[in-house]
Amino acid sequence: MKYVQELHLAHCKNHSFRFNHQKMSNNKLLIITFLLLTSSFAFNDIVAQETIFETDIQLKTGLENKRDVLPVVLDDQSVTLFLLDNAEITSMILDKDFQKTDEYTIPRPEATYDNLLGQSVDGDQYNIFFANRRKNQFYVHEFNMAEKTNRGRLLDIKLKKEKYFESISYQNKFYLLTIKKFTSIMVVYEFTGSQLNAKKEIDLTEFEESNIYLSNLYTEFLSGDGSLTQSLYAPKIDLRTPAPIQQTADPAKLFVSGNKLTMTIDNDLQYTKIIKVDLGTYEHSIEAIKNEPLLCKESVSTSANSFLWESTLFQVKVCKSKLRISVKRLGNEETLAEYVAEREEGIQFKNGPLQQEGSNSIYGQGTEKELNTKQFLRKMSNSQISVSAYEQNEELILKVGGYKELRGNYGNVGTFNTGSTISTPYGTVTTPPSHTYNPAMAGYSTMTTSRSVYFNVKLDVETLQQIEGEVAQTAFDKIRNFEKAKTSSMVNETVFRVGDVYVYGYYHKADKKYVLKGFEDDVLAE
Repeated sequence: MKYVQELHLAHCKNHSFRFNHQKMSNNKLLIITFLLLTSSFAFNDIVAQETIFETDIQLKTGLENKRDVLPVVLDDQSVTLFLLDNAEITSMILDKDFQKTDEYTIPRPEATYDNLLGQSVDGDQYNIFFANRRKNQFYVHEFNMAEKTNRGRLLDIKLKKEKYFESISYQNKFYLLTIKKFTSIMVVYEFTGSQLNAKKEIDLTEFEESNIYLSNLYTEFLSGDGSLTQSLYAPKIDLRTPAPIQQTADPAKLFVSGNKLTMTIDNDLQYTKIIKVDLGTYEHSIEAIKNEPLLCKESVSTSANSFLWESTLFQVKVCKSKLRISVKRLGNEETLAEYVAEREEGIQFKNGPLQQEGSNSIYGQGTEKELNTKQFLRKMSNSQISVSAYEQNEELILKVGGYKELRGNYGNVGTFNTGSTISTPYGTVTTPPSHTYNPAMAGYSTMTTSRSVYFNVKLDVETLQQIEGEVAQTAFDKIRNFEKAKTSSMVNETVFRVGDVYVYGYYHKADKKYVLKGFEDDVLAE
């Protein structure tokens, strides 16, 4: 296919050599031949990745910032893809075998409403929700796939003393979350279909009583430098997909599991604050779980963070000489497991090497190297630290580490669009990443230009005790390898999960096709 040929040409250019055969030694010839063969095999693995769907479609070129992709997965049985172009939205229904069963194109809302928030589904009717750039006005576009009808309308929601926080699509409903300015009061707008059927205020002021900094939820979720032009932001974590370090290093995180909305906040070294809201009953709870002291000589450089996997909390604390991971259950202060490492003794509980990806320089991106314990602890303690958990092959894989964003005006040389930087009278402001309507894509898109250090720990999913063996490659790892070989014609990517398959989609400008590739986690032989 043409896009495979284009990938191959780009690959050959990247690995081409110019040399004089008469002057080159046999050893050099052997080395170059080996490198070419090795990279060729790796490339063939990439381009041979299974194409599970492709279709001819012509999107407007030169307007990539106006395009977006919204995948809607219904009970792992069908997928509806919405391809948003400058002036149109094309919807395609794919069955469980990724065969297209229906297609419908409608006008896109006016440019004022260019922020995609999410969707609700009511039978054959799909409702896509948008916001203006300030996210204080909202618009819904309704269209019926069976009747081939559509209409759009402005929602009667005006945020005056509230600020947009997040949106959630769950069980075919749509939820809009706001926080009242400079308070800990969350407002939830619940939609069934396209109709607002409930507005609930949840008073979480109790959160402030457990916070030694006397802040509130509003200020905790302000991104960047806290200026008045800022947005509220916390990364939305999908436990069904591996969460990258660049996402889980945020001290405030948002987890959606079933009908439970959980926020974790690590804004001091002593406690992890956990706020839970039931989207069915709107009952809530607030809990502060102690993070044990690490007792470092260089206590000024100590950092802490946490990650919630179902009802299990993993807390990490690090300084230049020590590292500790504590495992606790919500509602119970008892420590289920603890893993401690000292600089002189090494990290005995790791499964695999201490790894560094990238460097502090733009020119070091894509590089990898192994570290010793002293190097790792120093670099991790000087980074935004992270711990995350992902269930793979009935095992729980912890990734422990940290990352450091590159400094300087290098432009976007990461994988996907991860937000933007703007100048304001208050200084430089970083806007939150895009793709928050799709947690899998939001997680993948945060793999930006940075230097990260990490190691993996493999745990028994029941006992939470370490088990031996290497960690299998995830589908996300494979997608990253595939994405590294893409060409400039492959744009407007998306990532989502259907059953056990992770789907990577992109528009191929040269061929005028939209393509879906399927990836799965590896399973290690026993």
